[in-house]
Amino acid sequence: EFFGDTNTAIEKYLRGNNTDTAVGNYINKKNNYNVIKVAELGLTDTLQAVTSQFKHDEPVVIHVDVEAQETKLADVTLGIAVLDKMKNKVFTTMHKPHLNGNLQNKMSCTIPSNLLTPGMYSLDVALFSGAGNVYEYLSDKIPFDIFDNGSEFAAFDGSNYGNVFANCTWSEK
Repeated sequence: EFFGDTNTAIEKYLRGNNTDTAVGNYINKKNNYNVIKVAELGLTDTLQAVTSQFKHDEPVVIHVDVEAQETKLADVTLGIAVLDKMKNKVFTTMHKPHLNGNLQNKMSCTIPSNLLTPGMYSLDVALFSGAGNVYEYLSDKIPFDIFDNGSEFAAFDGSNYGNVFANCTWSEK
């Protein structure tokens, strides 16, 4: 039984019971993998504190640890998509890691401050080569929240005004 407003009930339902995700961290326990895998994902603030709660005006740092079974892998790409609470992709970023000679690689990606609007988000993470060879795809990992820290939209809390703050240039004639 649940008592509360509709938005809170929907968010509780959408967040579900994701038992393999601790707050701001995901460890891939799969031992058998094909060539390369994402071993660990983490979210931190700029002070390196692991968290899943971020102010809209602070960056979100995504840490990715990759394990490879071969020291020389060509043309591997790491893709990270940020999902909104309805599991729609807000944006995707890609990176070609330098894997030569290393079986374990640590990298990070920073989502800039003042980009995501308040709400619930999560990550899809993929390792692939070219358009058709997917080594690993992790879906809907590390749920995190962005909350308003005094933006110009703070008075509209709970309203849907999009997933990103657009820094548009205005002019009048």
